[in-house]
Amino acid sequence: RANLSRSFGDALEIGLANTNTYFYDALDGGFAVGMNDLAFSLNPVKPSLSVKSELSNLSSVSKKLLHFKDTGWSESSDDRKGFFNASVSSSPSALNNFYLNAGAADLGFAAYSMPTLSGIQGGDGFNLGLNMGEGFLTTSFTQTNISNNLENEVQSSFITSYQQEISKDLTYSLMFGLADEGSKFLGMTGGGAFDLEGSKSNTSLAGAKVRFGVGEMSSIGFMAAISKSELSEQNQGFVTGIDNVTADTFALSFDTFNVFGNDKLSVSLSQPHRVNSGTMGMQIAGLADSDGNIPYTYHDIGLTPSGRQVDLSIGYSKDISENTTIGARFIHTKEAGHVKLAQDENSIFAGITYKNLNLGGSYVDVSNRVEAEINYTIRW
Repeated sequence: RANLSRSFGDALEIGLANTNTYFYDALDGGFAVGMNDLAFSLNPVKPSLSVKSELSNLSSVSKKLLHFKDTGWSESSDDRKGFFNASVSSSPSALNNFYLNAGAADLGFAAYSMPTLSGIQGGDGFNLGLNMGEGFLTTSFTQTNISNNLENEVQSSFITSYQQEISKDLTYSLMFGLADEGSKFLGMTGGGAFDLEGSKSNTSLAGAKVRFGVGEMSSIGFMAAISKSELSEQNQGFVTGIDNVTADTFALSFDTFNVFGNDKLSVSLSQPHRVNSGTMGMQIAGLADSDGNIPYTYHDIGLTPSGRQVDLSIGYSKDISENTTIGARFIHTKEAGHVKLAQDENSIFAGITYKNLNLGGSYVDVSNRVEAEINYTIRW
């Protein structure tokens, strides 16, 4: 059975439609099984609408506006210090620096735009940061050893990012990386006949991000990333290899202050990581003949899903008094999970902060899911 990552959408379900293989019982009786019943996708990834996260970001607009007037749309420090650290539980600073201070939340969500990297971080590694030219260069390496049956499997990543603030109204970031997922492929795992143990998976990727001011109170941000992946299979299961898989992700954001006074409006349009091209080679067992010989047919399955998930997010917050801020966020998702026939999904958050009291709730229409949270903090 194959557990597909969200990047593949319904590609395998389409590619394996009307294709059967055969399983055998103790009496060698062959039973036909639809191949598309053996593969399934995870729930589609969405922009974060956690009540806890939304409440933590809901704070005084007036204070944000004062900070903005001092620093512009750039939120990182101009006097960064070089650093080196090594750890047995390392988080790649190069990845974090690329996504931090990105403006809209959808520009800063690694699991949304690059699930391969966010899924293998941790383990032994190091981070190195250097002032270079007018910007800051960060390089990170991580390596994780995972027990797989009786063998240890190594997953690793090497990422470099560079950030430069050309002015307080114009910043950009670049990222380049290599990832070795071991027997995973873009987050895909397999068992039984889909077992990928012993395979070798490699992904190369590149990303760019830019943010610039428009007028006195607004900014536009854009992020795009691409990846290319291959897998060489060493087992005798269904999968014989995966070749020339390209994928991409993007996000566009707009932020502005003082639409109606002491408020902030944020709008973003984004697409999570999606496979655009590539093939999976498969050998599919047929019905054995009278001598017990099992014939095989060979297929190249296209990995492009039927749809393209796009998420529209609109957020608004406003100070209604010196100590009180209200906020709301709406997200509309089309073709969730990159499935063309998927039902459109709408989710909404509303919350309020008053001094040390935070109260908020959210609702998702497709699943009728309701979430609420209230907390009170005492500071001294």
